[in-house]
Amino acid sequence: MFRKFWHHRAFTKDLEKAIAQKDLDQSFKVRKINVILDASLGVKRDLFMDLAKIFSIPQSSISYLVFPDRNTREQEYVDIFNKKDITFFGKFKDGLNTFCTESVDLQINYFNEKSIYHEWVACSTSKKMSVGFSKANQDINDLILDIDPTNTELFKKELVKYLSILKKI
Repeated sequence: MFRKFWHHRAFTKDLEKAIAQKDLDQSFKVRKINVILDASLGVKRDLFMDLAKIFSIPQSSISYLVFPDRNTREQEYVDIFNKKDITFFGKFKDGLNTFCTESVDLQINYFNEKSIYHEWVACSTSKKMSVGFSKANQDINDLILDIDPTNTELFKKELVKYLSILKKI
């Protein structure tokens, strides 16, 4: 009960700070990508490997943070997030802190629901631009796609289309 209260309070503070500091840098090309993935959507790594090919970047330039569901296999993704990775007062521990402090060009927030933990991590990362879906908190994304996230081919097509228009790839 108290933990949830402190987490909500810390998230609100971090979200307000992220919104106030949001400044889209126009002079970058996508070279490094973070993916925050909700495993319950059933999206496989192949989608992001295809994006690496399209963007002409090495697959090692894509980092993942996965919010697991019951069926998530740990060998499929390296960085699995757990609520225990956040201290009682809302500080990120080890791997989660490293993920959030590493600077990237594009962050893909691959979740389509309002969730304090998904949004908290998404707004706490160091990124130049973020892409997400319409049912998530729209304040955390710079580019919002109003599509079904389980339709990965449409997601790829739309992401490439908009990043091409913005001259990011």
